[in-house]
Amino acid sequence: MTSMNSRAQHGGRFAGSRRTITAFVKTAAILAALAAFQPQASAADKDRQNVTGTVVKAADGTPVAGATVYLLTRTVTLPHPSSQTRSDAAGRFTFEGVLPGSYRLFAESGNQISSRQWGASSTAQSLRLKAEQVTVSSNEVPRPMTLRLVEGCRFRVSVKRAADNRPIANAKIRFPWGEIDRHYDTDSNGVVMIEGVRSEQLVFQVRADGYALGEKRLEATQPGTPTDLSFSLGPGGAVEGTVHDVDGRPLFNVRVGATAKRTPAELHIGNSKTDGKGRFKIENVPTGETIELSIYQRGYVPKRQSFTLKASFFRGSVVSESRLRRKPKCVPFVAAGVSRQMQRCRATRRGIVVVSAAAVVALGRGRAARSAPGFLRLRELRGRRGRAGLAQATDR
Repeated sequence: MTSMNSRAQHGGRFAGSRRTITAFVKTAAILAALAAFQPQASAADKDRQNVTGTVVKAADGTPVAGATVYLLTRTVTLPHPSSQTRSDAAGRFTFEGVLPGSYRLFAESGNQISSRQWGASSTAQSLRLKAEQVTVSSNEVPRPMTLRLVEGCRFRVSVKRAADNRPIANAKIRFPWGEIDRHYDTDSNGVVMIEGVRSEQLVFQVRADGYALGEKRLEATQPGTPTDLSFSLGPGGAVEGTVHDVDGRPLFNVRVGATAKRTPAELHIGNSKTDGKGRFKIENVPTGETIELSIYQRGYVPKRQSFTLKASFFRGSVVSESRLRRKPKCVPFVAAGVSRQMQRCRATRRGIVVVSAAAVVALGRGRAARSAPGFLRLRELRGRRGRAGLAQATDR
């Protein structure tokens, strides 16, 4: 009995020791993983640098306090992603912990904006109002930058109803330019003052709920001189609808654009993308005009459809339903026992398969008609076999 109790106590101590060892091994593994991760985090932190500089007036070098400074990430997308800070009382600014890469710096204060080039003999026409470029690397601290402010252009924008000239409050004015996307809202009098604009050709767009889109193109204006800009908005509505495939399944992320067919230039009203149920909506559509919808999805035949939003639809909408068909695929053709893969294969708007003219040797007489230089349009071959032993042509 004593021997059995001794063996039981020994087994219990052994099991406890085994659990202790297992826990110790797990803890050691976790500590090793953390130790391996820590140098990586430290290395990433070491790659970061501070971007510093000073904002001054270009005319006399006086520091500018409270200027807004933008650090712009250089991408193909406009406007560029940006970080912001403000200059201190001495005009100095700092962006901390910036990752290696190429960036642009731009500053503004009221109607003054930074310019990359400035000289005593510079004129408004010769100024290049572009952001300063700065490169951040892991092994070198960027040199301090100096942003010189020059006078920009001013615009006094008023927005009214076309029917009775009453002001429209909360109308949104937008004009895209090189680095930053600008948005402004009108006050209760339908007016907004816009400052710090480059002297260059601009496109102003105005949107307000229930009204048609307003757009004006301006040539470069004189810096420092206010320019009055007036918009009279007519009634507008919306077009909303759904996009499905030919089997009735909703299509996600389909790009839908609306354009007013005007002369001498079309008016691009806006874009939308379908949601998970294939739905889209585009607002600020003018009434009484021919509007064209362009519907595009990769892998499908693009579609265009036109409609007119009647004046009675003021603040209302018109519903559209579209079905997209998949683009045809290239298929191999067989002639005289030789397989020939047509290299240049595409789909027309009518869904007809088009192949290169080199396939003429594989086509039976009268079964193809030349449609464009270097192309043949296959009409009768689709869904059947030709006299020359062609493989079945299909658009699926």
